[in-house]
Amino acid sequence: MSWEKRFDSSQGRDCYRNAHTGVKQYTVPWELEKPEAVQDTGEVRTENITVLTSTHGRQRRRQRRIDKLDLQACVRHGTRTPGGTDKDGRQRWRYEYGEIVYITDETSRKEITSWQKPVRIEAVGVDARTVASRDAIRRRIRQDPASVTAHIVCVVDQSGSMRKHDVGKYGSRSETVYTSLALFLVKQTLEQQSQLGPAAAAKQLNVVSLIEMRNDAEVVFEAEPLDNDLFNKFVRRRDQAAPHRDGCYLPSLDAAEKLLQKFPHGGCALQLFFLSDGKPSDLWTPGATDTPLGIQRLNARHEEMMRKRVSELTRCFGRRLTVGMIGFADEAKNFSVLKGMAEEAKVFAQGIFLSARSDLGFAISSLVTSLTETVTEMTSADGSKRRTVREVTREKPDASAAGSWSLSDVYWYVGTDRWMYDIDKQDWTQIHLVNSSCNGLICRKSILGEGAERIVYGMYEAHMAYDDSNPNAAPTEFDMLGEGLVAKESRFAEELTDYGLEFHKMFAKTQAQSQRIAKAFNEAISTKLSLPWVPHVRFLSCSVYRVEENDGNIREVLAEKRLDVKKYKKFNNNGGYVLGQDKEANLLCKLVSDLVIEEEDEDEEEEEAGENYDRARLLASIRPEDVPQAFSHYSWQFSKRKMLVCDLQGVYDDSQTPPVFELTDPVIHYKSSIGRTNVYGRTDKGNKGMHAFCRTHNCNAVCKLLHLSRWKWRGKNNNHRN
Repeated sequence: MSWEKRFDSSQGRDCYRNAHTGVKQYTVPWELEKPEAVQDTGEVRTENITVLTSTHGRQRRRQRRIDKLDLQACVRHGTRTPGGTDKDGRQRWRYEYGEIVYITDETSRKEITSWQKPVRIEAVGVDARTVASRDAIRRRIRQDPASVTAHIVCVVDQSGSMRKHDVGKYGSRSETVYTSLALFLVKQTLEQQSQLGPAAAAKQLNVVSLIEMRNDAEVVFEAEPLDNDLFNKFVRRRDQAAPHRDGCYLPSLDAAEKLLQKFPHGGCALQLFFLSDGKPSDLWTPGATDTPLGIQRLNARHEEMMRKRVSELTRCFGRRLTVGMIGFADEAKNFSVLKGMAEEAKVFAQGIFLSARSDLGFAISSLVTSLTETVTEMTSADGSKRRTVREVTREKPDASAAGSWSLSDVYWYVGTDRWMYDIDKQDWTQIHLVNSSCNGLICRKSILGEGAERIVYGMYEAHMAYDDSNPNAAPTEFDMLGEGLVAKESRFAEELTDYGLEFHKMFAKTQAQSQRIAKAFNEAISTKLSLPWVPHVRFLSCSVYRVEENDGNIREVLAEKRLDVKKYKKFNNNGGYVLGQDKEANLLCKLVSDLVIEEEDEDEEEEEAGENYDRARLLASIRPEDVPQAFSHYSWQFSKRKMLVCDLQGVYDDSQTPPVFELTDPVIHYKSSIGRTNVYGRTDKGNKGMHAFCRTHNCNAVCKLLHLSRWKWRGKNNNHRN
């Protein structure tokens, strides 16, 4: 360009005029000033360099974790180049030093904005052998869809706000998502599979589909094998994606359901990754309802529609589907819709909400871990084959309330035997029905719940009346007597042929052993605490009903008292989860390495026994939720460190004295001295399961008042004493 220097009499100072465009400015055009590196002259200390901050600049620095000293270092040590002009044509300067980019005004004193240079990952090389292997896998998927072990559908928000640079070191929100998917969904999973060995890795065929969410849903690719080529696809998408306009949830949920239906066989684990930086754009539209009350009502209606869509989606797939909702953006963003969708998913499937502004990689890793757990559930105990989830219909638990049962909703059985497991005799004993006037069972056709191993139906003992002239017809009427029951059967089709009392033996044995320990725990509570308001623990008694179906086959269902689903809670699980504990701590226990429990030294144990706790203070601090965690700890000490009872779930009943936790379906981790595994079934993780409990357990007031032993545990990089 050609610039002319002139004197502007109206301003009383020199200006520069562009001969071609006529543009006039009062600072030296950057074309006339050679870009230079600002040298460290030693005359001014870095912290004394002037930075006139602005509200916008401070906000951006908080979001991007940039300190004011970083800006001063840019000016002192960095490289200066033209940074464009402002709306009035005034020059701006761009300073770069290290990973920081800093934009100033024409004086290099006033802060405009700043950001960190994004860390860029590059595509990996793919050789001819890898291409041939990938093509073979794609053919296999087309020819045999049942060979797929897991299908992950990623829905990525691509609304205009995804252009912002405020969520990490990988660039904009959109770039951060795709980089994190490449690193933590693909690369990390491939590294974990490589550690399993070629034989085990060959049994896993995981595929991934991608939907981009704007006003409509765009399917970018579908059912791509999880390999290095997928890594490269996410890297390319990072550079090609163009966030714009709005982000509407409903079209993306519809598209996700169609993709999930591609692999309907019960042996395929499913996961929906839903990544968004805010509330959905389809919540409201301007118009006649554009008043505060109208918008509020429309938002509520649309939010209910989204929850309903999630409900329909999860009702179809059940527990083999995990719905992972990840919200990432400024803390002020409203993620209530994402949270509500995750909660709705828990009714029929598994729902998780994670807020991941600072660590999207951790959130994705956590969801991948959840998928791995689902795949493990659907694999035989020896890992040799996959198990197929049965095709069933599902209903919400409150849909099977006693007053709503009709013959069209139930299976009915006339004549039944009832058996109970005797833990002392280690055998089954036949017993009477609970209600002597009953002549059969009524069982719901749709399941009301689904666990890792079993599905659950509503059931009653019943008295049924028949038309004597047609004894094979359905009952003319029935009366459901006694308390409501739940009937439990295997969740997997392969195990239907193994039905019999022996199939239910492990459940009954585990529950009976847990109740035996609970009895001792309750005696300790009564003796050492002597307070009627400290809750006790009770495991439900269970029995097996044996009935004959119309086709002559024998059906045996394990039954126990039905608990109030509205009060039902899981207090801990067999992987280290603790109710009420920080979510990230619960997730972290899945990701960290195994620890080692170390025995206390004798002098430490004597010190423990001799410690003088402030009894009154501890008694006053007891909370009901302390009792389940203390019971798990007690079971470990009571069994001389051979067993630990966990996965405690059920209801808290404070209507009686003392209050009681009514629990069901526990897990016992058993430490075998001769190396036996799965002594109490496939959920028995032995030493590893005990480690998971120790990792997250913090001794509470009940533990201390019962003088439960403490332990030390050691991971790779830390030591901890509880």
